Amino acid sequence: MLPRKLVLHDVRDVELYCARILHRANLTLAHHDSEDLLAYLVETCWELSLVYRPNGQPARFSSYAAPILSRRVTDWQRKTKGRTRWTFRDHIYERPRPILVSLDSVTPELDRLGASLDPRAGDLEDGGDPAFGGLQAGGDRQRARDLDALGLEPPERAA
Repeated sequence: MLPRKLVLHDVRDVELYCARILHRANLTLAHHDSEDLLAYLVETCWELSLVYRPNGQPARFSSYAAPILSRRVTDWQRKTKGRTRWTFRDHIYERPRPILVSLDSVTPELDRLGASLDPRAGDLEDGGDPAFGGLQAGGDRQRARDLDALGLEPPERAA
C-alpha cells in the first residue's frame, strides 16, 4: 500500500503494525474492504502520532496507539456496515440490516416502482380529484364555501 516504510515514533513500519492489529481483530472481509480498513488504520495512526506526547502518556507510542486502533476497527465496521446490536444492562436489542433494493428491480416481489404507481390510467379530468371537493367544477354553488375553507379570497367581479 505505502511505497516505503513509514516510521512513527517507536513504530518502525506503520503498515505492518496496523496489519497486525487488523489480523488480531480476526475479521472475515473481502480483499478491497481489508485494504480500505488497513488504509483507515494507517491514517488514524498518523493522526495519533501528531497528538502523542510521551510525558504523562504511555512511554511508547505503540502502547498508546494499539488500543485506540483496535477500537477504530469497530468504528470502521459500524461506519461502513451500520450498527445492528445494542447491549444494555438488562437487555440486548438487535435489528436486521437494511436491505437496499432497486426501485425498478426485475424481480416482481421487489418492484417498488410498479407498486407505487396509481393503478388508474391517465390523468383525472378537471374537478375529478376528490381532494379538491369539486372546487374546479364549473357552476358549483358551493364555490364560496370551498374558497373559504381553503382560506382563499373569491375573485372580484368586473365593474
